[in-house]
Amino acid sequence: MAKESISITIDGRLKEMLSVYAKNENRTISNLLEVILSEYIQKKDEELELKQSFLRARSFASKLVIKDYITTEKELDKNVFLSQDDKKFLNRK
Repeated sequence: MAKESISITIDGRLKEMLSVYAKNENRTISNLLEVILSEYIQKKDEELELKQSFLRARSFASKLVIKDYITTEKELDKNVFLSQDDKKFLNRK
């Protein structure tokens, strides 16, 4: 990926702190900022993905219909074939 240059203005104290951290990690200030911004964007992307997953799950859950046991059992009887062994296990006739 091609790199592009941006210009930012920051407080002198912040620049000093960045310089110390960059030196401790054997990086340039520019490289340190690139890493920090990259990690920030990745975190935000993960948060957005999680939020979208939650919204999809909530949408799915809103479409669910909870029915009483008897109704569910009758629908299963119509749509699911049970072997004789399964019926014995479930105490069904």
